[in-house]
Order: sequence, then C-alpha cells, then structure tokens
Amino acid sequence: MSSSKELGHSLTIKKAKEIRHLYPDDFFAKGYNFGITTDARNKITLIKVIGWDKALKNMKYILFIAETGEFYDEFEIEQYR
Repeated sequence: MSSSKELGHSLTIKKAKEIRHLYPDDFFAKGYNFGITTDARNKITLIKVIGWDKALKNMKYILFIAETGEFYDEFEIEQYR
C-alpha cells in the first residue's frame, strides 16, 4: 500500500508532465526531483518538481502551491553536460 506522501509525489509528477511537458533525467539526477520553497512576497509555500525539457538540454522547474496543488509558475535553466 502506498503512503499518502508517495501518492502525493505521484500525482504532482503526473500533473507536471501533463501540463508542462516535464521529462525525467538519466544523467545528473535520475528521475524527477523535488524541493520546497516560498514566495516571500505573497507568503506562499511552493512545491518544486524538477526535470528536463524534451531535448534534455534545460532543467525545468515547475512550481505548485503546496496548500492547493494549483500550478503557480515554471522556468528553465540551461545546463551544460
């Protein structure tokens, strides 16, 4: 039986993949990675799902509001391999 934490991660990954085309890594950090951050200005806790663009050139950060699971923002950072 899956824990609620595992189920939450699974649903967050599914949502990130569906709405923002996020892909897992197989080089630097296998699979998807997670982080927690805050938007201090708006006093919102955010969950980061980190993966790659389709070409595996840029890391993609997809942010969701922790309390609601609602999409918040996304950005990419070019990576050098």
